[in-house]
Amino acid sequence: MKLTRLKLALYSAGFASFLLVGCATTDKSGDKALSESEVALMIEKAKAEERERIQQQLAKQQEKSALFNQIKARQIEKQALLDTRDTIRIKPSSNAAVFYRNQDGLSYYRCAAPAQKPMADSAGKWYYHKDTTELSATLCAQSRSKALIKKVQQKLFDMGYLFSANLSQPQLVDGVWGEASLEALKEYQKYHGLLYGQLTIESLEHMGLFPASNESFALLGVSEIAPPTELEKQLQLKAQRLKEKQQAQEQAEQDRREAERKLMIAEAASSQSADTPNLPMVTNFVVDNRDSVFYRNVDGVDYYRCAANAFVADLKAGKWDYSAAQKQLSATLCKASRNKKVISDLQQRLYQLGYLQEVAESRQLTKEQVVDGIWGDTTLEALKAYQVDNGLVFGQLTIQSLENLGVFEAPSERIEPTSLLANLARNTLGNIEQNQVAEEQSTAGNGQIEVLAEESAGNESVNGAPTDSAAETAEINDSAIGIENEQSTAEENINDTERLMPNDTVPWPAVTNFVVDNRKRAMYRKVGGVDYYRCAANALVPQYKDGHWDYSREEKQLSATLCKSSRDLATMTDLQYRLYEQGYLKTVAEEKGLTKAEVVDGIWGSSTLQALKQYQADNGLVFGQLTIQSLEHIGVFAADIGRTRQHEQNLAQTESVVATELQSEQSDISEEIDNSEMLVSNNHAIAPEESGEIDVAANHVNEPSVAKPIKVDNQQPTAVLMRLQRVQGDNFDFISGVPSSSKPVLAGYIKGAQIWRCGARAQIPMLENGQPLYSEDQKQMRATLCKMSRSRAMIKPLQQALLNKGYLKPLPPLDYVVVDGIWGINTLNALKEFQKDNGLAYGQLTLQSYIELGVLDLLDEQ
Repeated sequence: MKLTRLKLALYSAGFASFLLVGCATTDKSGDKALSESEVALMIEKAKAEERERIQQQLAKQQEKSALFNQIKARQIEKQALLDTRDTIRIKPSSNAAVFYRNQDGLSYYRCAAPAQKPMADSAGKWYYHKDTTELSATLCAQSRSKALIKKVQQKLFDMGYLFSANLSQPQLVDGVWGEASLEALKEYQKYHGLLYGQLTIESLEHMGLFPASNESFALLGVSEIAPPTELEKQLQLKAQRLKEKQQAQEQAEQDRREAERKLMIAEAASSQSADTPNLPMVTNFVVDNRDSVFYRNVDGVDYYRCAANAFVADLKAGKWDYSAAQKQLSATLCKASRNKKVISDLQQRLYQLGYLQEVAESRQLTKEQVVDGIWGDTTLEALKAYQVDNGLVFGQLTIQSLENLGVFEAPSERIEPTSLLANLARNTLGNIEQNQVAEEQSTAGNGQIEVLAEESAGNESVNGAPTDSAAETAEINDSAIGIENEQSTAEENINDTERLMPNDTVPWPAVTNFVVDNRKRAMYRKVGGVDYYRCAANALVPQYKDGHWDYSREEKQLSATLCKSSRDLATMTDLQYRLYEQGYLKTVAEEKGLTKAEVVDGIWGSSTLQALKQYQADNGLVFGQLTIQSLEHIGVFAADIGRTRQHEQNLAQTESVVATELQSEQSDISEEIDNSEMLVSNNHAIAPEESGEIDVAANHVNEPSVAKPIKVDNQQPTAVLMRLQRVQGDNFDFISGVPSSSKPVLAGYIKGAQIWRCGARAQIPMLENGQPLYSEDQKQMRATLCKMSRSRAMIKPLQQALLNKGYLKPLPPLDYVVVDGIWGINTLNALKEFQKDNGLAYGQLTLQSYIELGVLDLLDEQ
């Protein structure tokens, strides 16, 4: 120890002498010399670096020692339990299914299959041979419930056997027994010397998912499990103490490093002059290939690094600059590792520093909308601004940026306080020859960073790497993946193919597919100040056969999809809510044992895709991807007029006539509604981006117009009264009648246009003390307005009436009320409040509500 201190003193003295000489040289050149305090700071930094190096070596030695002891303890434990494990196997006499046990009210059955027997070599290690098998008890296929399989997968995941560099935990722990789960189980069996290759009862009992059965005990002639031996108790206690000690040491080391990092940043910042730019505290993590490589484990989660070309910072004239000619293959955080925790931490730090806050203000977004745990273009924009200000490599989600921000702790080899001080000293002494040469070779410009941003998108877009055909095929083929919807068309849980279509025509969906000719990322539309982008992927094309939609893997179309960067929290929640209310996501949730809150979470995942695919199959949409067609068809986005299609031929023939008649009958009111799609209670209206003329009896809108403020009168427009000519002989009670099915039935005509009614289950109020009470258990079928009849001309009067009565309110982040003729979540919520206040059937777009709002009048057939 004395020798080490002596070396450190000599090293510090030598470093100080070097700096003093440099200071003297600076005086001769006319520059200002370093002060004594600055020199002292440099010396202290050198000492700190040496201490860090020694402590790092000691930590590595301790880590190796702990790892060795842990492996040794496992081997001893394995040998101690060797005989016990092999003697309690159930040995079936046939392949027939036999009752195994009842647990949590469920009956489980065991079958049989050949499994490889474990054999121990002279070193005590397990090995297997394909010819050495025995008939082993396995869990029957009918007993492999989703709940049980999820428990198996979770156990294997927690122990590190089930993992993937490309799939997240929810995708691995999905309750579906497949190849990945079996391979993980085989690794577990191999490590513990269990029967190998099958989902055996022995493995399930060994993992603790089932207690050892009486049948197993009977083989040993005992009635209960023998108590653990003294050796087992000592090994378990020793392992637990070792784990606790290791965790305490790791936490103490993390706390120490974090404290030193903060001190270092504070001291370096205090020593900089006002004209000196921010200096990176972490050097770039340069790699030599693009392979996915393990980066680190934080809180039990493994993170992997990938690689992408990033632009290298160059200090010129006191500012950081970038050149397209200077790139480095830099370590980035792999897409699979960009989980909600890491991205939320990153966003929170960028917001506190003002970078993400500035982006949010420019896009008129709230903090909750930008700090959402989802990697997208807003976060990338803020990160790039941070990179430019701090001289970090530019354009990618690099490990350097994450460590510089403190999202991950930087290792000591990439924290170089002496290099930071050397950079500072060179700036002070005027020794900037390298920067001058770089300045002559580079082409500086104010718009250069924008160009680099476009180039960097080619290396690694905000969505991650471009989707390849294999990834698309995997997404289409994965039957375990699902989707979640919203509440807009919840009242019709019906199959479009079952609808009574006139003239037996094919029930083509109201929105046609958005076919594209390339996979490039392109602007789709701007909604609420947010830019949404479309990408592309191959989707299966529907074919109408024998009254239902069918798909073939040979029939595909390159279809527009919503880019990953645009799958924000609001859009995904809207989609999930609609899918849930229509029953698709609800079914998926029940199958997986999940609650509504767990599936309607605003995060695109397997459950949502599974539900969406079922919705696509029921409605004749292209299948297997998050397509623009599906989002427009379900109502998340308004459909473009060029991609809408009439449900019935006679509607297409009468739509222009009806539009003319309605416009002439209510010219003043219709003009106000058409010219001011968004109405504001403060005497102003703002035309929406997707506003357009009414295309009666169809969900058609014209091309978006530019938003302009329009003055309106203080008095709100009166809702249009629509007169429905009923079908002759139809005596159905629209208010309290109970439809016999959910299938469409012709309700009548409004100015020649056919209006269809469907059926959906609504909550029926029960009176208690004169007040209506609602319950999920009190539901009954009620007449609703079919989706095919929800044109703008039918929805606008409903919205206007709800607005006039004070129910329709602004939908955040907007501060004005939208009367746009589009059926959506805000209109549904307003309608439900009206239904609840007036004791009406609740939760659906009922014809009763139209009548009670005073916008629908029934006329008997003449």
